[in-house]
Amino acid sequence: MIALLAASAGAWVARGNFSATPVLASGTWLPSPRIIPDVPLYDETGASRDASVWRGAPNLIFFGFTHCPDICPATLGVMATLARQQPVEGLHLTFVSVDPERDNPLALARYVGAFSSGLPAGTWRGLSGPETSLQVLTRKLGVAAGRVDLPGGGYTVDHSATLYLTNSDGAVVAIFTPPFSVERLAADLRTARRAVLR
Repeated sequence: MIALLAASAGAWVARGNFSATPVLASGTWLPSPRIIPDVPLYDETGASRDASVWRGAPNLIFFGFTHCPDICPATLGVMATLARQQPVEGLHLTFVSVDPERDNPLALARYVGAFSSGLPAGTWRGLSGPETSLQVLTRKLGVAAGRVDLPGGGYTVDHSATLYLTNSDGAVVAIFTPPFSVERLAADLRTARRAVLR
């Protein structure tokens, strides 16, 4: 009887630990997963993509644009360094451009390729899409992004600098805001590992 009770208690504890909400040091675990809307997108190869692109593995997602002078390259550098530490098996890194006018598949491929050194093929993914798709996507996830015209006819894009973590079902489960630390992010991803892989 004692052995049976001990086994039952062990199973209960194991279930509790597995389903417990991860406690993050540098991010926020969402109260409930946030489903990413199914909108038409394209990737860095020019292939059409839909919501299935987010499923099958956890993703760390950043929204920006390839002409960004500072925040984007710095953040993608952090993401690449983080992935080299492999805090979560099979973690995909996804850069979503909010500047479809300039960021065609070739531009996306060159940009994510610049951060791919030392990472397994397929780790990085570049995505963008029609303006209507990006508006739905950014609104649903709470991403701020807006074109700012510059003197002389050029433009830049103001955007938020949040990182989004999905589980392997393709739903956003955590968000991270700057300043980013590779060490703290890696620790948080290791903490969240079981929750994002199930």
